[in-house]
Amino acid sequence: MKKTLFLCVATLASLVATAQTPNLTTLYIDISVERQEIVAGPYARYAQKYLGISAPLADKVIHEVTRANVSDTNELTYSDEYAASEGDFSKLPIDRTSGTTLGAEESARLAAARIFEIRRNRFDLITGNVGENVFGAGLSSALAELDRMEEEYLALFLGKQNRQVTTKKFRITPSRNALTYTLPADNDSGEEVVLELKTLGIPSLEGFGVTDKPSSKSISYTIPADVLCRVLYGDEELASTILPVNQFGRIVYLAQ
Repeated sequence: MKKTLFLCVATLASLVATAQTPNLTTLYIDISVERQEIVAGPYARYAQKYLGISAPLADKVIHEVTRANVSDTNELTYSDEYAASEGDFSKLPIDRTSGTTLGAEESARLAAARIFEIRRNRFDLITGNVGENVFGAGLSSALAELDRMEEEYLALFLGKQNRQVTTKKFRITPSRNALTYTLPADNDSGEEVVLELKTLGIPSLEGFGVTDKPSSKSISYTIPADVLCRVLYGDEELASTILPVNQFGRIVYLAQ
């Protein structure tokens, strides 16, 4: 009870210097959108046959909202992120001895065989079956090179991905008559990003000498309502916080 009274006193005190017309509360929503570009590998349709794994068979671009934040201050809560891999496939010299042109499936078979060979070499190095003179930094370098080579050959099956994360900022001044707002943050998945508001009530001002009826010798103040602000992406809740919003509040009058 004492805490509630203290908050009410603090609220009234902070409003003494405000103008007769209350300021409208503005909400700022930061939404992080990930753009993922997938480039299919030239041997993608043979990944299951030779490696026992599935791979994307066609190029595609996917947009997805990954996180969000809502506040009543215009401050970005996180920075943009960017990460990408090379988008082009290098021509690996799979058949070094033959001058003939191999078909796609035969090239895929040889690439898969090379992957298994690289894995055997890595296992032999780690277990000490070979390379008894390779240790310390030399061993680390050798393993790193094998990892790099395997990634290159695997990319021929699994493809490559480019990933970029950007932040979009929205500014909404809620209306007392509207509790949901659609944000155009994602134009690819079909899922809507929605700001949903729910009023939680206004603190009791009993005992503070305020009234709902104005007079010639009274000053008006707006007591903001606590509002639950949720950012929803389909069925997923990305952000949830409680903020004071003047538009859903109560106007009271205090005699001078």
